[in-house]
Amino acid sequence: MPSVGSLASTASTMNYRVFQTEDTYTFVPFCWFNPEKCKVTIEKGKLIITPNERTNRKSEVALTMGGHIVLPKRADISAEPEVIADKQGLQIIMPKLKLSAVQ
Repeated sequence: MPSVGSLASTASTMNYRVFQTEDTYTFVPFCWFNPEKCKVTIEKGKLIITPNERTNRKSEVALTMGGHIVLPKRADISAEPEVIADKQGLQIIMPKLKLSAVQ
């Protein structure tokens, strides 16, 4: 069976929507797990979303897997992401770099 999706380092492994303002990016990943019970970290320019396995073990394995979202170049990876998680879903807000710092 052929593999599905891309294995490139520039490809995200989750479906998501992104909104941007002048100062921030807001990522809204599509979660099949309980978004209130997940951890969000930054590694190598990617948002890593890891669900808490103990709270999601009753679900199928494929639905409880997390993934990563590749951040845009203008995202400030030194900043801590603001995570808003509730029963409605997950939102991750990342600040943008100042324009002079991008160059």
